[in-house]
Amino acid sequence: MRPQAFLPAIVLCLLLAPLPARADVVVLQTSVTVTAGAGELTATAQVANVGDAAAFDLIARMALLDLRLASPEQKELGVQKSFSFLLHQEVPDLPRGSFPLVLLMEYTDETGYPLSALHCGAFDTPGARPARIEVQCEKAELADNAAITASVQNDSDRALDITSTLYLPREILSKERRNVFLVKPGERRSVTFDLKNLTALPGSEHSVFVAFEY
Repeated sequence: MRPQAFLPAIVLCLLLAPLPARADVVVLQTSVTVTAGAGELTATAQVANVGDAAAFDLIARMALLDLRLASPEQKELGVQKSFSFLLHQEVPDLPRGSFPLVLLMEYTDETGYPLSALHCGAFDTPGARPARIEVQCEKAELADNAAITASVQNDSDRALDITSTLYLPREILSKERRNVFLVKPGERRSVTFDLKNLTALPGSEHSVFVAFEY
């Protein structure tokens, strides 16, 4: 069952693998627009390659509410090229609140090496209220293993049951991705996730997201 009121705050945590990056890299820049209301939901996503190398066999996978969408495969996304795709769905029981949106791009470089890039955000449905929490996360260095710590502060006047959820690209693994804890009014709490480098290349930078929900 979906929650009927859902207020997330999502924080970006950057992971940098040591050693200089290669000369030519793929850099994917994404933007997502979601319109929700009157029992319908429309999401438009654009993926642009702003790096200096082409991406191949690219598929973008979007997840929001209970909906899942995979874009048509792009055999090649050249430098300074972009593509867009659309999700339109009738949702008669559209819940009220703010909800996470996850966009995962899976692709290969010119050598066939599998890579991914992650984008997370939030979107509102009619009746959403402002979140009353503040979140922070620091950049971390990724070798074989790493740990990231994110914190949340309760700016409301009541205690909140907070759920923290970790979102990762394919190159990174964590045994534990979710925690639930109580945060008192005015209190700041931290949560730490241990990470393992599976296939991240030296010199690469990866976006990792932590969503705090209540």
